[in-house]
Amino acid sequence: MKFYEIMAQSFIKKANLIERNLDILKNENLPERLVYDINSIYAKYDQVKNVSKQRIEQCTQYDFKNPNLFLILFLYREISTFFNEVKNLVVSGKIKTKVPPTFFLEMKDIKETMMTLAFIGDSAIELGVVQSIWHPENPNTIPTKGTLDSTKKFITQGAHQAVLWDFLDLYDSEILIQSPNKSMRLKSSQFETIFGIIYLEAGLEAVESAIGNLKKNHEKGSVETPI
Repeated sequence: MKFYEIMAQSFIKKANLIERNLDILKNENLPERLVYDINSIYAKYDQVKNVSKQRIEQCTQYDFKNPNLFLILFLYREISTFFNEVKNLVVSGKIKTKVPPTFFLEMKDIKETMMTLAFIGDSAIELGVVQSIWHPENPNTIPTKGTLDSTKKFITQGAHQAVLWDFLDLYDSEILIQSPNKSMRLKSSQFETIFGIIYLEAGLEAVESAIGNLKKNHEKGSVETPI
């Protein structure tokens, strides 16, 4: 098993637990306002899978293997709030649930989990930029620094990442309520998270390929649908 596959296991396990415990709570007798909240989460998750995920796949020509990781990327805020409210009702004795108490503690750090994915993605992007330029068919040809700088700025600078996030036209409710500076930083982090997921699922070569395809589609100003 490769290193990135080992790293991926803990993130996939957490995403699976989120999905499983949402399903448990959906079938339990929750207060009306929490029923509304969980239905809203499911509706947003469907939007993410049917619109945002497909948009990223078209732009990068990478097919995601674990779409529930998008719960962490796109819905961490809603999920954290929801499970915290359920936990408070459980602690006060107002409701009972089959969800393990330890899970509610895990949900306190779900934004930190997203930021960890962003950190991994940031590192993978840096290496993917070099690998995307240093083609194996010309191993003895050293790219010019200018070429490296140009591609690196396109994909690694926060402001450019925010522009690319807008190009992807993705869902994220928290971005809508932030100030411009905070919005830019959040877009940048979540953009990096996309590549963190790609790296954990398929390794550095997949990141390299996704960078190249995104750059090509962005330069065209349109999306090239995979064959």
